[in-house]
Amino acid sequence: ALPAVAAICMALPLHATTVGGGTLGGGIALSSQLVDRGQAVTKATPILQGLLSWTTPDGWALGVSASAQARTPGRMVEAMGQLSHYWTLSDDWSMQAGAIYYKYPASSRFFDRSEAGLHWSWRDVLTVGVSATHFTHADHERTRGGADANFHWPLTDELSLSLGAGVAKSYFDPYPYYRYSH
Repeated sequence: ALPAVAAICMALPLHATTVGGGTLGGGIALSSQLVDRGQAVTKATPILQGLLSWTTPDGWALGVSASAQARTPGRMVEAMGQLSHYWTLSDDWSMQAGAIYYKYPASSRFFDRSEAGLHWSWRDVLTVGVSATHFTHADHERTRGGADANFHWPLTDELSLSLGAGVAKSYFDPYPYYRYSH
């Protein structure tokens, strides 16, 4: 599946294309390692990533992406699907609701999860949001909440200042120090 996604992304022009009243976009990237929220999912090896997205004028967005090791492009190391909707609430405020599903191979299935979130944005400068993450293969406490706030201020046409902070329960529960001492 990934070679097909990569081929489609490479065939797309560098600008978005209008399809069926919506906008189709895509991209490819090469990274040094797959990292998921600060946790290394793969060894330090080149990762090929592909993305396709489609947005509609009425605020809907659909996206899919996949990642594979560049040396073995037929072997997926991550896939993701996303659906979201955007509303304009007033001249200053907008809102977005979205759901994302992440899928990993069996060796990394701990990271399989679905996420749902609501985010409010003031003039594209301040964004606040809440989210819930549900882990498919967790041993206990499968759903974990989070909240974040982000500030973005353009300084020049090419440079912006961005600051963000958030709180969420860690994906990994710490082990008590005595558990393995005996």
